Amino acid sequence: MRAESRDDEHAATAPSAPEARLAPASGCSVAVSVHDSTRLEWIATIPLRPERAERYRLEVLLAFPSQDFTPRTPWKRLQSSARFDVPQRAQAGPIADLHSLRLHTLEVTRLLARAAEGFRRHCVDLRLGQVDPRLDTTTTLAIWLRNAVGTLALSHDRVRTQTVGEPEALLRERALAAEYLSVEGLWAFTVMAQALDDVAREVTDATVQTAVTQVRGELATAISGEVAWRTGGGLVEPRPDPAALEAYLFRASQLKKHFEGVLYLDRETRDVDSRVQPWIAALATAAAGATAFLIQAAILRLPIVTSAGISSGVILLALAGGALYAARERFKEIGRAWLKSGVERFLAQRAIRFFATAPNGHRRLVAHGRESFETTTTLEPDPLNPLLGATSPRTALRFVHEGRTDTAPRGEPWPADRVRLLFRFDFSPIFPRLHDPLKPIAVVDLEGRVQVVDAPRVYRLPVKVWLHSGGSHEEHTLTLTVNKLGLHRLDATRE
Repeated sequence: MRAESRDDEHAATAPSAPEARLAPASGCSVAVSVHDSTRLEWIATIPLRPERAERYRLEVLLAFPSQDFTPRTPWKRLQSSARFDVPQRAQAGPIADLHSLRLHTLEVTRLLARAAEGFRRHCVDLRLGQVDPRLDTTTTLAIWLRNAVGTLALSHDRVRTQTVGEPEALLRERALAAEYLSVEGLWAFTVMAQALDDVAREVTDATVQTAVTQVRGELATAISGEVAWRTGGGLVEPRPDPAALEAYLFRASQLKKHFEGVLYLDRETRDVDSRVQPWIAALATAAAGATAFLIQAAILRLPIVTSAGISSGVILLALAGGALYAARERFKEIGRAWLKSGVERFLAQRAIRFFATAPNGHRRLVAHGRESFETTTTLEPDPLNPLLGATSPRTALRFVHEGRTDTAPRGEPWPADRVRLLFRFDFSPIFPRLHDPLKPIAVVDLEGRVQVVDAPRVYRLPVKVWLHSGGSHEEHTLTLTVNKLGLHRLDATRE
């Protein structure tokens, strides 16, 4: 059974940014980000090859000051799921069933995200002055917007085109698909509006400012048209009112979960550690007992009674017997720890499998893997003056996921070219151990007056991520900034 609910996996938030959805064209990749104020997220994208399996190994290292680390079991803080990537090829022919309608809707959201990302990158080039002066600035900037508007209009017509005798469920799904495409279109327009604001604020060139003004007019027309369509259909509108925006985002989150649910895989986990623990305890007890018996047998060869009376061997035997009885539990714990480390090295702590469920109910294994957590504590030298020999304890938590994708049966290709493995780790147990987020500091302002200001107090935690697959390797070294209120940002670590 799944350990987490489908609702928690999707995290009821606003639609994600387009750049977070775009995946590499081929090969493996891994991305790390702050998902919300309490959870760090890492996503591994693995290619699905119908003809052969793909082996991969994902490692994540999180380091904490030992005094702030909580010994709570890390499995309760880890949330994992898997999903197919958004299909890369548009389907031809009419949309005649629910599954095809959902896949087509997701394909359109990918196209809208690509248009928004292209627009944003072009705006970045304008801000950096890296555009070809021979090209018309307005045309090259507006082409992304016009592409998104055209894609949205064609998709609206296609998802709403009905055939005779369609069931009520499909008719309802067509209405939901049109509404979701409207939400994604407005989100793409929002990304474009933010990019235009950055250009208008940073670039003073008259030609660029003229292009921004013209494209902003087209963007306003596109947004007004989409809002008018929603008004005519009685749908929730994004009006400049907190209550209306709250309702709009809640509805958008529901639509996103509904349509992306077709991509998510069913998960099955098996706790290897709990299954082998009784066997490990039995073997450790047997080994400890056998060791104590052999030592006692060797001691019993001493003569007990001599002509001078009771032999000193009796006293030695009594002392040794008591010591062995007391040490037997210690022998058992040492043996159990050694056996457990060996079992985890070869079998891991948890086995996990991901299945895809076809519309006909048939389940197919997509990927399976083994997962482990390992905790180590080391003494790190003082970063300011390591020559003094001062150290501070640091606890490292290493997560390892080693797996393999499955091959597709002959004649049944995968619905997508890649599968995305999503992991979210909860940092909230460490927050109560941190200092207050603000600390007062006296400063002198420009007029020579003393003021007491609140300085933010943060902690910087190292994060390292590795992904190995075949001959490819990707590695990220990052710094996670946190304080008592939660996770703030993730920055690349400077060497």
